[in-house]
Amino acid sequence: MKSKKSIMTSAVRSNTKTMSTQGSLSVSSHLDFVQGQYANNGRDMPPGKCVINHNAKGYIVWWYIVAFSAVISGVFTPLALAFFPGIRYAEIPLDCVFYTDMIVTFFVSVNVHGWNIRSNYGIFREYISFYFWIDLLAIIPFELMIEDEWGSFLRLFRLLRLRRLFPLFKKAEKSPLCNYTLVSICKYFSMAAYYGHWNACIFYELARLNHFGSNTWVSICVPGLENRGIGAQYLTSLYWAFSTQTTVGYGDISPQSDSERLWGIIYVFVNLLLTAYILGGLHTPLSNMRNHAQHLSNNVHAATWRVETFQKVTPTHTERRRERRGRWG
Repeated sequence: MKSKKSIMTSAVRSNTKTMSTQGSLSVSSHLDFVQGQYANNGRDMPPGKCVINHNAKGYIVWWYIVAFSAVISGVFTPLALAFFPGIRYAEIPLDCVFYTDMIVTFFVSVNVHGWNIRSNYGIFREYISFYFWIDLLAIIPFELMIEDEWGSFLRLFRLLRLRRLFPLFKKAEKSPLCNYTLVSICKYFSMAAYYGHWNACIFYELARLNHFGSNTWVSICVPGLENRGIGAQYLTSLYWAFSTQTTVGYGDISPQSDSERLWGIIYVFVNLLLTAYILGGLHTPLSNMRNHAQHLSNNVHAATWRVETFQKVTPTHTERRRERRGRWG
C-alpha cells in the first residue's frame, strides 16, 4: 500500500509533466503561427526582381535628394498659397521628384523589426499598408483640380512630404558621427519653426480670401499692409504667429473675422500639444548635456587636485645653498 504522501507526490509530478508538455506545445504552435505570418507577409520569400538594397550608396544619395526636396516643399508650399496665389506650376519639378520616389519605393528593400524584406510582394504589402496613402495625398495637384480659392487649402497636403525627414533625424541620432544632443535640438526647433511659418502663411491667407475687408485683421490691426511688399506682409504675419506660439500674445494683432478666430482656436490647441511634445523630447538631450558637463567638471577638479598634491617642484642647486645659508646664518 502506498502512503498518502507518496500518492500526492506522484500526482504533483504527473500534473507538472502535463503542464510542461502543454506549455511546449503552445510555444511551438505560437512560433509556427508567427513564422507563417511572416512568410505570408513576404518576409521569408526569395528576393524579387529589380530590388534595390536600402543601404546601397546610390539609393542613400537619392534619399537625401528627396529629403532636401521635402524641406523646400515644406517652406515654399505655404508661401505660394498666401503670397504667390497666381503661381500654379512652380512646384512641378518637386512633384516630379516625389512621383519618381513613389515608384522607386516599390523596388526598395525594407527593414521591419529586424527582417530584411526583399521580395516584391513583401515590399508592396509594407508600403501599401500605410505610407503609400500619405504619399498619394502629398502629390495630388489639388490647385489644378479645384478652381475655388478656398479649395486651394487642399494643396497643404503637400506638407505630408516632411514625413521623410523623421527617418533622417532618427538615423542621425543613432550615428556615432553626429552629436545626439545637437541633432535632437535641431529636430525640435525645426518643428517649432515650421509650425510658426505655416500658421503665419495661413493667417495672412485668411485675410486675403476675405479680400482684406473691414472685418479682417489686416484692415483693423495693420491698415494698408496689403499694399506693402511681400517681406513686410510675411514678417507681420510671422510676428503674430510666434508671439502666439510662445504664449506672449502682445495683443496688437488679433483675429477679427469668424474664420480667423476659428483658426486661432485650432492654432492654440495644436500648439499646446506640440509644445508638450517638444519639451518632453528636449528633456533627455538637455539632461545628457548637463550630466556630461558635470562629469567633465569633476574630471577637471580631480586632475587639478592630483597636480597640486603630487607634483613637486625640485629645487635647484643654488636654491638649496641659499636655504642652507639661511638656516645656519
